[in-house]
Amino acid sequence: MIMAQDLHELVTKNVDVKGKIHVVGHDIGSIAHAFVAQFPKSVGSVIWGEFPLLESSTYEKHKDTDLLYHFTFQNV
Repeated sequence: MIMAQDLHELVTKNVDVKGKIHVVGHDIGSIAHAFVAQFPKSVGSVIWGEFPLLESSTYEKHKDTDLLYHFTFQNV
């Protein structure tokens, strides 16, 4: 994902962070997931909030419930 690449460049080159980055994913966290997948050596830790990781067993189990229907609805 290009946004993850842009964030990595911003943090490592523009902000000049030398150590590991602690990544926080919000909502679905797809950008956080892309960042961690593309730059695992740059990541110190990762946490997601508010929703299970896409394609995980928890996501698949609950994605079509009344509470979370909008995720499937918006992907149609």
